[in-house]
Amino acid sequence: MSGAPLKSLYVALVCSILLSFAGPARGSEADRAWKTIRVGVLPGDSFVRVGAQMFEEDARTRGSREEIGVWQRRVEEALRKLDLVRLLEPDELRERLESRAPLRQTLALARERFELGKERYRALELEPAGKQLDRALALMVQSWSEVTQPRLVADTHLYRGLAMMDRGLESEALMAFRSMWLHDPSRRFQSGYYPAVTESVMKRALDDLVAMGDLVGARYPAARLSELTRETQVDSLVSVTLRPGGTDSVLRVVIYDAASRLRTVDLSVSLDDRKRASELLDRALSRWHSCAVRSEERTYVAKPRLRRWQIEFGYGHTLFLKDDRTRAGFASPGANIALSYRIGRVLQLFAQTHQMVSVPDVNRDLMEPMMTSRLAFGAGLSAEVGRFEPYARAGVEMGLTLSEVKMTRDVSCKHFVDAPTSLDPALNPCDPSRVFTVEAPAFVAGLHAGLGLRWRVVQSWHAQLEVQLSGYVFGSDFPISDLNFPLTLGAGLGHRF
Repeated sequence: MSGAPLKSLYVALVCSILLSFAGPARGSEADRAWKTIRVGVLPGDSFVRVGAQMFEEDARTRGSREEIGVWQRRVEEALRKLDLVRLLEPDELRERLESRAPLRQTLALARERFELGKERYRALELEPAGKQLDRALALMVQSWSEVTQPRLVADTHLYRGLAMMDRGLESEALMAFRSMWLHDPSRRFQSGYYPAVTESVMKRALDDLVAMGDLVGARYPAARLSELTRETQVDSLVSVTLRPGGTDSVLRVVIYDAASRLRTVDLSVSLDDRKRASELLDRALSRWHSCAVRSEERTYVAKPRLRRWQIEFGYGHTLFLKDDRTRAGFASPGANIALSYRIGRVLQLFAQTHQMVSVPDVNRDLMEPMMTSRLAFGAGLSAEVGRFEPYARAGVEMGLTLSEVKMTRDVSCKHFVDAPTSLDPALNPCDPSRVFTVEAPAFVAGLHAGLGLRWRVVQSWHAQLEVQLSGYVFGSDFPISDLNFPLTLGAGLGHRF
């Protein structure tokens, strides 16, 4: 066979092998199941208003209320055109919440409390009225009324503010009226219906609210949005609002992402140029869509940084479960310091040192304090359940006594164990064989096991409770056959970094 045909054969063989690998790769890419993004749209509001317009709106305010509907529909249409996006309009989002029987029952109880509060207020029972209205608001929070019944929430804040004004609590009334405007910014009142002082506080509350920087965060805090995504089973939530600007209104579009718990879109654009505002909105939604689309096997949302290192310190109290050297047993207070490294979210490696001082018992069979340094290392498993993290550990432990001590049950030896050399041995009532001496340093080694529970106080700090048990299998100058199985109960604090 000549060289040219042989070379062609080799090239064809290599190409066929490469194609055999590339074919399945392209097929797997094509067959990949892409995840549909479920997006819920929150009710939009216009805050283009000032306190002087509490009774009568001007043309700009009326136009902004119409414009918020136009821009909300534009946002919905833009999202609906994107691939793999399943849109839930405000009415559908509201129906999904109201379809749950427990939420409907809670909302019914909230309405009853609200009606009781109104009756108490009309009967001039101001303090009982305030209590009923506070209970109504607590129930409305549980039933997601800020999404399903925002006007009812606003009515409750209104009567609560009126009751506060009649009680002379103007600052509390100002906050209540501010919450009323937050949930229902288009509300209007008849001039002169309420006392002039009350109307003045209402106007000031509206002006204060409009001057706030983050109206979306005040209406829907991040923690609340995170709970709402779980309740409605959506991946993202969209909020559209209008607020006053320099020469025209300012459109603000916020998209909250449940996976990252962040605002992945926070667009504020002036409506001086409607065409440019539309272009900026489309660009922002397109950028969001390119990052939000993900496959079933892989997510493109950045995960929070895993804090792998952890240091813990606290108090430890040790008792020896097997103690044949003393009659009453002795306690060993001390301190724990542990350092661990997490491999993933379940497995962790640890090293722990425990410094303890065994104090003489009531019978003084342990004749003097015994200082011991213990070191344990090994591996453990843990599982985070909300703020709690139970864990289990197992490994090897070594111990070293740092002071020479004596133990005896003979009362005579407690007084004559160190008899003067001038004393005749026949006159010494203490038999030296009945005194056991732990030489320093004495060494022990064995197995270590522990169970514990961590409670996360803040993001990187936690409190912990733990119980440890060791069993010594080797000892040098230490009576492991008579003194063994130290049980340690500990409590302390920890920091992850």
